[in-house]
Amino acid sequence: MYNKVSIIFLIISTICINRAFAGNAAKIEVTSISMTAAKKLIVSERAKLMKFRVEASSIEPDRGQSFQLKTQERTLYIVSSTRSSSMDVPPTCSALLFNETKALISLIDTVGPNDDRRPWTCDNTKALSFSDNYPDGSLKIIVLYHATAPSSERFIVPVVLKLSFIIPSLIIDEDLTNLFDDKEINTIKKARQIINYN
Repeated sequence: MYNKVSIIFLIISTICINRAFAGNAAKIEVTSISMTAAKKLIVSERAKLMKFRVEASSIEPDRGQSFQLKTQERTLYIVSSTRSSSMDVPPTCSALLFNETKALISLIDTVGPNDDRRPWTCDNTKALSFSDNYPDGSLKIIVLYHATAPSSERFIVPVVLKLSFIIPSLIIDEDLTNLFDDKEINTIKKARQIINYN
């Protein structure tokens, strides 16, 4: 009896490990979506955005910076946007995550005056990279933002986002983003070098 239980446990463990490795190596198909499609995603979730105290009309997708991410099991949408405020507060950059039914899962502010770590005026999203993975299979997204300091100096702010496909979520990876402190980064390649070096 003990041997049968051991064999069953070994088979189940092998299947789980294989699935885990297959999930980590899963191909992600990334496709750009149009401004019109991105705006439709935002407007369709107007009521949910109000729960975040955000009006859909205040969010403008950044041109060419919204994407559909498709794996074998799941389709998600990321919309990079610039969000204005009704209170004379400079614009904030945000990332919105939608699931396969195009329901809003999360909205995170990445750069903006209400962020203690990145408190600058966010002008727009320069570029996103979907080429790196975490060991657990989550996607490491490197984003570069154009920002302006109160001194009117313009510069690029790099941020790393972590996208999980298992239970869809999008968060800022502050540990990796902090690696960029006091470094001049103008390209995704440079940001990736810093992450991989540490």
